[in-house]
Amino acid sequence: SLHDALPILLMVEDDDKAAATLAEHLERFGTEQGVRFLVTRLATAFNLSEAGAVDLIFMDIDLPGINGMEAAQLLREENASTPLIFVTNLAQYAVKGYQVDALDFMVKPVSYGDFAMRMGRAMRVMEKNAAHTMALPTASGTRVINVNDITHVELAKHDLLYHVAGFEQPLRRRPGHLGHQGVRSHGRCHRAFRGRLRARRHRARRRGALPYEPCRLLPRRQGH
Repeated sequence: SLHDALPILLMVEDDDKAAATLAEHLERFGTEQGVRFLVTRLATAFNLSEAGAVDLIFMDIDLPGINGMEAAQLLREENASTPLIFVTNLAQYAVKGYQVDALDFMVKPVSYGDFAMRMGRAMRVMEKNAAHTMALPTASGTRVINVNDITHVELAKHDLLYHVAGFEQPLRRRPGHLGHQGVRSHGRCHRAFRGRLRARRHRARRRGALPYEPCRLLPRRQGH
């Protein structure tokens, strides 16, 4: 369950004030619900593929270089399971958010009452995912799949071949790389996703539209 390990949340937000507000809401919600969150922030979506395993993504839309909706579309090509919540002042994108299976949509400035209601729903989805998803390392990157979509598994020499609904070809995994199936686990994005993001980042920097800013770890209150 989520209480057995810290839920890992990713915030993709270039505005410091908006990020701080969201972090304060998360800390208050965690205190009230008795759960701790490990929160990482990215100022752009270009490093999204390097963020690693996460349980929930908060995504701004009005981001430099590549907007959050475009990043979400790329993400969904490789990861259909990780819940995604848009947090933005671009309310006109709300309908479009459902095209990338967004869990929810928060319009800035986000009040705590609105946040708590939507975060409660997100927690229920994360709990469900914890029991039903697994990370499957393959030669082309780690794929996050729903265990209920696995039709059968076969052994081919030293590899395990997972036949998964929705995939034309079986996913190949070496037994030595087998992780904890059925345990909370979400994988990194496909290397093709990383390549497309790198290409977009390079073009944006050539245009001067993207600052060089590293990922930052938001502090958590001591003892929580």
